[in-house]
Amino acid sequence: MKTIVVFGSGSGIGASIVRLLKKDYDVYGVSKGKVNETTEYSEVDTTKLDRIERLFNNEKVDVIINCVGIGAFFSINKTKKSVYESTIDNNLTSAFNILQAGMKNMNDGGQIITISSISSIQPEEGLGVYCASKAAIDMLIKVAQKENSRLRFTIVRPGPVDTKWFEKSPKAKYYEGGPAPIQFLTPDEVALVVKNIIELPMNVRIDEIIINPHLIKNNPV
Repeated sequence: MKTIVVFGSGSGIGASIVRLLKKDYDVYGVSKGKVNETTEYSEVDTTKLDRIERLFNNEKVDVIINCVGIGAFFSINKTKKSVYESTIDNNLTSAFNILQAGMKNMNDGGQIITISSISSIQPEEGLGVYCASKAAIDMLIKVAQKENSRLRFTIVRPGPVDTKWFEKSPKAKYYEGGPAPIQFLTPDEVALVVKNIIELPMNVRIDEIIINPHLIKNNPV
């Protein structure tokens, strides 16, 4: 049975991934703050490399899933230094620390799956620092794959996901019956994609994948 560590598993996509995977795998959830009831958890500040290293304790795992991430909705000219630093620290620094500590503690053929965002390749007003942090994470993952052929690295880029974070978006109204209603993905749907990636044969690698909601309409003939 594969051993899987899910970072950022206290809520949202991370919590859904844990709930789905624990049915078939040995899953260990990691969260910075308060967590839910889905499985065994450890509270770890991922901005601190030594905390992650102590978590692994030189024990090998098969899959690492990074769902850590925060974002604040401010235009660039209204973004305070504290918001910039917090976003970069929680997103990019955490991703770097998880990679550095994780790669040393993985079995051959293991997978590191990073939940990025469509915003890493699609600029969004009011999310400048968030977009930049996710784009930087994507490049970090691509370099890691170049440097390490014994492991498989995957970037997962979801579109809009129905989480509490998105409710704070100035554009949220457009996703709920506004001028251009668009369906949300659910965290469970993203989790299902991640499960499919984990279950691929060891000789198959998905470098990056975009997940978008699809609104089914009857097109005129």
